[in-house]
Amino acid sequence: MTGNADDNTSAKTWIKRRFSATTVLEIVLVVYLIVFVVMPLISLILSTFENKGVDSWIAVFSSNIAKNLFWIPFKNTLIIGIVVSIGAILLGGFMAWLVVMTDVPGRGFLGTLASFPYMLPGFAIALAWASLFRNERLGGIAGFLTNWGITIPDWLAWGVIPIMITMIFHYYSLAYNLIGASMASINSELVEAAEMTGAKRFGILRQIILPVVSPSITSSLLLIFGTSIANFASPALLGMPVRYYTLSTRLYGTIRTGQMGRGYIIALVMIVAATTLLLVNEKLKKSRFSFATLTGKGSRQKRQSLGKWRWPCYCIALLIVTVTTILPGITLFLASITRYTNSLRGGLTSHFWFGESVANIADGIPGLFRNPEIISAAKNSFLLGLIGGIIAVMLGLAIGYITNKSQHRGMRSLIAIFSYIPMLIPSIAFGAIYIVQFGRPFGPFPALYGTFALLVLAGVAHTLPFASQAGRAALSQVSAELEEASVVVGAGLFKRLKDIYMPLVSGPLLSGAINVFVKLARDLSLMIMLVTPTISLLSVKSFQYSSEGFAQLSNAVTLVVSVISVSATVLVHYFNRKSQPWLVKG
Repeated sequence: MTGNADDNTSAKTWIKRRFSATTVLEIVLVVYLIVFVVMPLISLILSTFENKGVDSWIAVFSSNIAKNLFWIPFKNTLIIGIVVSIGAILLGGFMAWLVVMTDVPGRGFLGTLASFPYMLPGFAIALAWASLFRNERLGGIAGFLTNWGITIPDWLAWGVIPIMITMIFHYYSLAYNLIGASMASINSELVEAAEMTGAKRFGILRQIILPVVSPSITSSLLLIFGTSIANFASPALLGMPVRYYTLSTRLYGTIRTGQMGRGYIIALVMIVAATTLLLVNEKLKKSRFSFATLTGKGSRQKRQSLGKWRWPCYCIALLIVTVTTILPGITLFLASITRYTNSLRGGLTSHFWFGESVANIADGIPGLFRNPEIISAAKNSFLLGLIGGIIAVMLGLAIGYITNKSQHRGMRSLIAIFSYIPMLIPSIAFGAIYIVQFGRPFGPFPALYGTFALLVLAGVAHTLPFASQAGRAALSQVSAELEEASVVVGAGLFKRLKDIYMPLVSGPLLSGAINVFVKLARDLSLMIMLVTPTISLLSVKSFQYSSEGFAQLSNAVTLVVSVISVSATVLVHYFNRKSQPWLVKG
């Protein structure tokens, strides 16, 4: 009897050890990542070979229509990516150098405004550009400048030039933040030593500062190139009306017109391109030289003196932030309150914000705050951001715990790799793979296309890399001693997560949730593929109104999304400073 009891006890102990709460959590995470990340990607690849899929491959790459369907958009995409990434690096790097390294006046003011463009939805600057520069090539709606009697050439109103300019204005802010953070770590003693040897200010910039920040410049260049080639908003608003196509707009067009196989192949090409860029970036990170700029000795920040260039540089920087931040906001607001589209001659009106339905104005569409479609889209956007943010951050916390605390090295690596995959997939292509996977019944899931659930599932999966990175970074700061002490007193996994980890990392988690909220609230590229007439979001309604010629309504909606994005991003910075007070300078 005793032997049987001992055997039963040892068996229970073995089962408990093998199937602990941590193991169960690992299994749940792996299953989730396989179902919602890995399998949709596999389904996309397989679907390109289904139903005469070979014909689709031929049509895309070597048929009579391949030139217009793929090769010209592919060339356009590469040109835009190269020019935008170089332009954004030059503009963002210049602003970072001025604000971080020099004594230019108004650094705080300039730095704050330089951070704004990337907070805005990608279509905000494109809409502002259209409101200013649109000419009468397409008939009907013209921009402010044309209505003032200024002749705007086609090349400035439509096509590749305005697309590249608006994207540079959007992405330079990202380069400013990344390069500025790298410059802030440079010890001013290096600059002082160079000045003592007689080095000129631009020689210091070229021979000391640029080599030190070159890793962040390279990373920024590749990141901006990868995101710009997947950008949908600017090419759609400024290129599609004149038949100027990129891969993202071709993907959208083929899916919307029922050419699913061709669209999936284009999505696959975009995924391969984005993956290649990220792998190249990772390889460069490992191979490039690094410089030790911070030492154990205290250092003081001394800014380079610009001398006679101080005020000219300030004027240049002020012009940059005015054109990229202040002017688009003013333009969108004015364009939303003009009685006649983009014309101040007819006077101003609040109808498109607060007016009731009038048959001869905007086809009877009521103002923003009286429009049931907009109110419904706003509710959907808010719920999507809220639910998606909560779920994504909870998953991020779980992934962070497993990758930091799990004893199973294989499971840690598998979860880390799978959670990183969505980073490799451009937003519009990610929408395509979710149409493939969940547009039809799949296992226990019914066909989800056209449902709010699909928006949540796709949004959570696509933002998972950001949430998991936040979870890993936050939990890596928690001492292992707390975990050991809680295990000694018998606290289970979920009690430890709830009572120990969540209170300690609540600041970073909240910041992560708000970041996800912002990404989902303003994301047009992902959601444009998934919404239907029965369910919509603010970002999609803005695009639809613009496409239908209701410019005032489109600009008003875009302003609302922009205010939400900027406010939420500022809130993130506030919570980051609260949770990391050592970063706040006295």
